[in-house]
Amino acid sequence: MSFILGRSTSLLRAYARPGLLRAPQRFGRRQLQSRAATDEVRVISLNIFLRPPFVKNNASDWKNERLEAFFDHLDSYDVIVLQECFQLANSRPRRLIERARQAGFAYHALSYKPALLSWHFVDAGLLVLSRHPIVGSDARIYSVGNMIDAYAAKQCMHALIEFDADRRLHVFTTHMQASYNYKRHHHQRNTQ
Repeated sequence: MSFILGRSTSLLRAYARPGLLRAPQRFGRRQLQSRAATDEVRVISLNIFLRPPFVKNNASDWKNERLEAFFDHLDSYDVIVLQECFQLANSRPRRLIERARQAGFAYHALSYKPALLSWHFVDAGLLVLSRHPIVGSDARIYSVGNMIDAYAAKQCMHALIEFDADRRLHVFTTHMQASYNYKRHHHQRNTQ
């Protein structure tokens, strides 16, 4: 099986621990047209920068415009791995999942939302979309974070994608501590 990768920040591994998986979210039993039969899988990993509506560098960060532009490229991939696709007070992830479903991405896995009584109030913003069944997914929330990142449930997420009985792809993605202060946060990212 060969992979055609877009810009990649995710870690693809060929193994997973037993018991690591939970049932994924899934849409219908639609038959999918795919390149998996030709042993070619097109994968992109992208920080899509869809932060919650109240977090921005300018008037809007052009979130809606960038999302609409991204929709034009869905047909270019079989697996899409996204970071900074935050769910908190944000309808954009649901719009993205629905539009991707219409484009043939019948399967998706989202990062864990933080527990109600947790000191984290925002999820990690991780999303995996796939044209092929995601037969399991899991995540590990990092124990520490600094500054505003301490309030996000930063994590490493795993999704197991099955092409057929003999071929599976383990996808790992993460979004770690931001570098507000290099010396202070470099150690934080190494700890994560």
